[in-house]
Amino acid sequence: MKFFVKIVYGIAVVILLLFGYNEYQKYKILSVLGNLNNSVPTATGAKEKGISPSDFKILSFNPKWENGRLRAVGEIKNTGKISGGPHVEVIARDEKGVLVESQDFWPNSISNISPGGTCGIEYTITRDRRAKTAEIKVVGVNVWN
Repeated sequence: MKFFVKIVYGIAVVILLLFGYNEYQKYKILSVLGNLNNSVPTATGAKEKGISPSDFKILSFNPKWENGRLRAVGEIKNTGKISGGPHVEVIARDEKGVLVESQDFWPNSISNISPGGTCGIEYTITRDRRAKTAEIKVVGVNVWN
């Protein structure tokens, strides 16, 4: 019976680690030790604040293979007059231009980029070796309170 409990416990730990890492990659939510406030920023309508995806410019984008993963690496700049958080999409294509995979994410997590400020972009697009090219675009924006 003890052996069975250890096996179930081990499987549960592995599953939690796998899902935990995937969620970290997807949302990149940071926690700070010792922070008892537990307040999480919330998003407000960007349209009401007068900010749009066109207020963000991709300064550089260099997709590259690292450790068996095609990574989106670059930099984004807020060219507008209001702080906001850009929502970007990266698309990987094969040599014929056919979609292999797409990912969307928030490069600066749940934090705003101030006017004139920049943020690094680093995200895994795919592990599929058919991917030969990648493109990136800003698809949305939130204002984080």
